[in-house]
Amino acid sequence: MSVFTDISASHNYYPAISWAKNSSVLQGYPDGTFKPDRKVNRAEFLKIVLEAKGVSVATSSTSSGFSDVDENAWYAPYVRYAKEQGIVQGYPNGMFKPEQAVNFAEALKMAYNALGITTNEIGSDWYERFLQHAKLNSVLFTSDARVSEDMNRKDVVWIVWKLMTHDGDWQQPSKVTNTTPPPTNTSAVQFKDGTFVVGKDIQAGTYRTRKAASGCYYSRLNGFSGELEDINSNELTNAPSIVTIDASDKGFKSSGCGTWTQDLSAITTSRTSFGDGMFIVGTDIDAGTYKNSGGSSCYYSRLSGFSGELDDIVSNELTSASAIVTISDSDKGFKSAGCGTWTKM
Repeated sequence: MSVFTDISASHNYYPAISWAKNSSVLQGYPDGTFKPDRKVNRAEFLKIVLEAKGVSVATSSTSSGFSDVDENAWYAPYVRYAKEQGIVQGYPNGMFKPEQAVNFAEALKMAYNALGITTNEIGSDWYERFLQHAKLNSVLFTSDARVSEDMNRKDVVWIVWKLMTHDGDWQQPSKVTNTTPPPTNTSAVQFKDGTFVVGKDIQAGTYRTRKAASGCYYSRLNGFSGELEDINSNELTNAPSIVTIDASDKGFKSSGCGTWTQDLSAITTSRTSFGDGMFIVGTDIDAGTYKNSGGSSCYYSRLSGFSGELDDIVSNELTSASAIVTISDSDKGFKSAGCGTWTKM
């Protein structure tokens, strides 16, 4: 018997989802569905993993220590407890970003810290110890999971299920495994230029163009009147780009962009030297401090997402001089136009 109307017993994630429901770790919706592909934000994931552990958090008027966490918000007690226990540290700017989608790297760190699972310190990136341990112990549903990829409900319950039900000793990785980008996934969902209905012609999700295209214009739409009010976000570029099409979008329009694909594997040959385009941090490029070779009109921005909306911009600059920028490992992406070559310092 299916535990949810949209999750059959043959579903790949069924064991984890069934466990989550029976353990009251994550419930479904009033209509009887589970919505396995719905994104999970940082506050939601923190609540899930703490309640899976059996932690009981109390309401308090004490500050959580994060500037963007309202003490009256439903998630404030969970964030406060996690901060006090050293489970989360937040961002360098003093924010927790509770409503931002949680990615694999962040989720693994929260889960491992909350459940008290120790890992060897390996690699130069903070997430390597958690990622390599998870891969070695089959915690992830797929070994191709990317640290910058947003997590959905089915992946969340899978990770928590694997960590909570593990039997025996944990294997510890002794070194970082090969991080050479995988070959292009030719079976990934893709489409070419045109105007599409989201949910019918194409599905919501994150897509990228893997090659430069002169005069590539694309827009996320909330209608098809052709008026400016119908544009949720848009972009005109000559370089490879990335866009996250939201399930609430009515349509998506692309012209001169070539092929859009959900193959988000690396497009760079070096993760420490790159030119113009939109890049995934941790996949295409490494976090760190970079200096560019110059440009008469250089624009760059650090990104927390790929919706194309202003809220995704962590910081940006338009300059005619050489520039230096520190890309954080918490950034989802980095965009550069007219800046020449960026090289890690």
